[in-house]
Amino acid sequence: MTESQTIFASDGRFLNDTEELVHARQIVEELAEQEIEKIEGSLEWKDTNLPPVIAETLRRTVRSLFGGRFSDEFLQVFVACFSESRDQLSQWRGYSHGSTGVSLGYDLRNVRSTLYSGLAAFAPCVYNDGKKRELLRDVVQNLFERTIALMTLTYRAGYDVGLKSASDEESEASFQNWYENNADVIAIQEKIDVYRRDAAYSLLHIAALMKNASFREECEWRLVLPRLRSFNDHKLQTDFRTGSSTLIPHIAHGLPSDSLPLKEVILGPDSHNAAEGAITAYLASRDLEAKVTRSCIPYRSSRN
Repeated sequence: MTESQTIFASDGRFLNDTEELVHARQIVEELAEQEIEKIEGSLEWKDTNLPPVIAETLRRTVRSLFGGRFSDEFLQVFVACFSESRDQLSQWRGYSHGSTGVSLGYDLRNVRSTLYSGLAAFAPCVYNDGKKRELLRDVVQNLFERTIALMTLTYRAGYDVGLKSASDEESEASFQNWYENNADVIAIQEKIDVYRRDAAYSLLHIAALMKNASFREECEWRLVLPRLRSFNDHKLQTDFRTGSSTLIPHIAHGLPSDSLPLKEVILGPDSHNAAEGAITAYLASRDLEAKVTRSCIPYRSSRN
């Protein structure tokens, strides 16, 4: 990052939380069923087949979000991870070969201005299960309310022209023919597709920031860079680095060229005695100004 003035974001499937995106899907599917049960119990026109048609449409919509727009074939999500915790023992142990690495303090307030699309995000992770459900419920309810409103208009239009969605085959066939060929209905379906797309983007922003509560002490912020596989208009080049068990895909996100927002370098608690001087000399050789300090944690790794 200090050499290239870029942030390297890794493919989200290779992060250390095995529930990435899957976690959000489980919550959304549960919330969707709860909303559908409420809808089926409160809809008007219970003497028609509208409630089951709407219920199936809503279930299909939720499945399409995760099975289509969120599928590996369609979407690839790259993530760069940061932490509010500048000097934390668990992170020294987990990310710096025991305790000899460095913690780099960046001022990333301007990162949002460099994001290349409305799909990208830079925000804190969500660990609280209640907050996750609240955020996802808002998306589900908004999608369902807008979809139901349009579907109800469609069925009312069908009744207004003398068609009934009753159980007899002739009436049902007439309604189906009208439904598939009427210009107003087609326009309504196109609007519903727009709502689905908007919901998918909202879910993507939230889902990519959700982490299991077990990781809460990391106080993580994430730069989320989604890439649609079939529409890579920014020509982002995927590179690969060697992980502990496999190659890990990653992309580079450029920082403002006028300055690197490095503000502080903290040496690990088990760093070499001369490390502070070496880091200071390195920064000077790159015309970088940053405060160099040592960790306040009195920890010595067991490898010594």
